[in-house]
Amino acid sequence: METEEILVQAYAKINLTLEILSKREDGYHDIVSVMQSISLCDRLRIRALPGDIMVHCSDHGVPSGRENIAYKAADRLKNALGVKKGVWISIEKGIPSAAGLGGGSSDAAAVLRGLNRLWKAGLSKDELIALAKDVGADVPFFIQGGTALAQGIGERLKKLSPIPTLWFVLVKPPFGVSTKEVYEKFDSMEKKIKSRPHHQRLLAALYRGELKNASINMVNMLEEVTVSLHPQVKEVIDALKQAGCEKVLMCGSGPTVCGIVSSRERAFEIRRRLVSQNLPWKIYIAHTVDHGSIIISRGKGGKIWERKD
Repeated sequence: METEEILVQAYAKINLTLEILSKREDGYHDIVSVMQSISLCDRLRIRALPGDIMVHCSDHGVPSGRENIAYKAADRLKNALGVKKGVWISIEKGIPSAAGLGGGSSDAAAVLRGLNRLWKAGLSKDELIALAKDVGADVPFFIQGGTALAQGIGERLKKLSPIPTLWFVLVKPPFGVSTKEVYEKFDSMEKKIKSRPHHQRLLAALYRGELKNASINMVNMLEEVTVSLHPQVKEVIDALKQAGCEKVLMCGSGPTVCGIVSSRERAFEIRRRLVSQNLPWKIYIAHTVDHGSIIISRGKGGKIWERKD
């Protein structure tokens, strides 16, 4: 009987840039984005099971079962491999949901990587990325992780060298945002949005360790759109600026806002300032990491090993 259990830490991401290009015939938008994995993570337990796929999530606001993108990932791999076994997947959320941090996509990528190991499929990273494209636009990034330039709808990736460590104060107001609604609103506001990021200038400054110069080109073209739909996001942006962050940027389609600083000490000091104001927000500290997930395999006899790539 199979007793091995795969444990996976699935990391969140932020968009250091997010440029929206044209709307496609399929309804999606082409983008260009510098994506970065960060240390905030979900924890998944994956175990072989007779029969079907079962998914349980600790956050009751996130669907379990077939409605969870982790189920879709497991089902896609199961069909691709012709596997008859079932699997039990438990997700302990550390990444807030509907926050613009890619938690669901990261979980899906973690399932693909974990099942590849559990079922001893031996698929390469490129083969997993090819499968991930069928699961969700952001899922391929989380297979790769680290720093990447994403194009298309996010599925075309160019792996980049790791940037120097940055620290983040992430502030999530008490509501979620519909990515679909934000992009629909963008279409009506597009001509009013003048700021665009310069991805190569951003990267050149980061590699030189010049956060101040890099911050000029950290632009999220959805930020103005989400603020128009949810003015409370502007309150978070202003609070992080007043607290002394070196750069403030909305994450993805929001509503989470990211304050960027160059040191751990500065991040925790800003967090203390915000906590002292008793604001109705959840506040997290994170830093850059160079992988999308870490697999921890616990086999017979309790033997444990880690694998990042």
